[in-house]
This record gives sequence, C-alpha cells and structure tokens, in this order.
Amino acid sequence: MNNYTINLETHNNMAYYKVRWSPFIRLDKWKIRSMIPSEAGIYQFYNNKGGTLTLLSTHQAFYGGLRATFLEILDEDCPISFPDKINLRESETYLRYSISSSKDNLRDMLHHYCDGESSSRFDEIFVEETECMKIAR
Repeated sequence: MNNYTINLETHNNMAYYKVRWSPFIRLDKWKIRSMIPSEAGIYQFYNNKGGTLTLLSTHQAFYGGLRATFLEILDEDCPISFPDKINLRESETYLRYSISSSKDNLRDMLHHYCDGESSSRFDEIFVEETECMKIAR
C-alpha cells in the first residue's frame, strides 16, 4: 500500500483534504519504472537550479496513471502534447505525487493548487499537506 495519498473528510458542505506528498523523484525513466505507481493522482514538477527546487507546474494523471504519464513525457517518439515536454527532459527536473482514484478529488486539488475548475461539490476547500522534503535515491 502506498502512503502518498489524498484523503477527504467533509463537514457542513466543506472539504478537508489531507495530501501526503511523495519524496522528490528525479524525472528519470529507471526511477519512474521502479518508484512510481500506475495509479491516478496529482503531481508537481520542480526544476533544480543551484540546489533550489522551484515549482514549475501542477497536473493530474487519471487515465493510464502516473507512471504511464511520466514515461510518455520522457519518450521522445510519443506524440503526447505536454507543455515544455522537451524542457522537462533536458533540465534537472524532479517530481512528487499523491494518489487518489477520485476524479472529483483530483479536480478539487487542481482548483486549490492552480485555480482550475473545482468539482463544485463543496462550498469551501481546505488542504493540509504533509511533505517529507527528501529526494528519493
């Protein structure tokens, strides 16, 4: 069982999410195959510049799961349309993820992190994050 999950509790039409982030993982084909699950979830890309990780973007992977999404980004021959796909491969890029099988929960997370469209199920959304702040080896 994976500990890097998104959990939801509700109270009075308010959502309380707990997001447990994975360690930072280098965007590398071998690490992805061995460390990333084939499940739906939310993920963030970070760029390493001078020892500082800078957030690039936040996305969701639903169909195909996280592993397939990252492998498609790394595959030069794959026609997937992804913003800055070449830049992600060529720079020192790290990712972290959290798993959820609920498309509505993922939509709420994107709403929280990058002001995307919410699921419209709740009046308010609150998010508590647990981060390990380590780089996976």
